[in-house]
Amino acid sequence: MRLERAVYEVRELRWAERTALAKHRLSINKKAVLALAADDPFIRQADAEIVHPGDPVRITHALDAIEPMVKVDGPSCAFPGLLGPACTAGSGRTHCLRGMAVIQVAHFPEPQSGVLSFTEGMLDMSGPGAPYCVCGYGEPAAGG
Repeated sequence: MRLERAVYEVRELRWAERTALAKHRLSINKKAVLALAADDPFIRQADAEIVHPGDPVRITHALDAIEPMVKVDGPSCAFPGLLGPACTAGSGRTHCLRGMAVIQVAHFPEPQSGVLSFTEGMLDMSGPGAPYCVCGYGEPAAGG
């Protein structure tokens, strides 16, 4: 079986009572998202926000940005080795949402060092720093 990717373009994102995708508009039930996080014993507290390029927002303590995807058919999962057993994942069908990202941010309860240390990121969604951030909005300044 070969790998199939179904790509769904998202142009608008908003909170709603029901999670659904229609005409490039993704509506998300925030309570359902937070319920998933509450089921994870390693997550003490969680919240979710929606921000768009151009919004006057700075995201700090960014750890990772992930294209949302789910494996709907075939062996393994969308992120083998992380969400399931490590194995070859080049077969089956995967659904992907293009035009958006899930950005994880966190405050660690104690200092990290060695292999566990990381360099946190910062994303400006607008303003002079935005053109230099992947998720921001704007044109790079001259000489940038």
